[in-house]
Parts: sequence; structure tokens; C-alpha cells
Amino acid sequence: MVVFFAVFFSAVLSLVFSVVFSLFFALFPVEARLLVEFGTYSFSPHGCWLLTDTVSPVIYDE
Repeated sequence: MVVFFAVFFSAVLSLVFSVVFSLFFALFPVEARLLVEFGTYSFSPHGCWLLTDTVSPVIYDE
């Protein structure tokens, strides 16, 4: 019973956070450069976005 409650609570909490964050970003668009710290994309000064497999920044020189 305790395991069921823990799993159920975790699923509900995950759903609530998902809805809250989705609504927040839908109502208040945030520039992608501000979210670099939280994603897997690195921003280059030249304006090119590269997908990286690591947390280290990758810069593409044009």
C-alpha cells in the first residue's frame, strides 16, 4: 500500500509540474538563450546552435 501511494503521488506530482511549467512557458515565452543552462544546446556567439552530447559548450565557427 505504501509503495502504491508513493508511485501514485510521484505520478501526480510529475503531472502537476508538467502542466505548471507548460502553462508558464506558453504564457511567458522565454528566449532560448536564457534556457541554455537547463538544456543540451550550447549557444555560439556566431548565432549557430549545436546539439551536444555533453554539458561542455561547442562553438561552431562559420
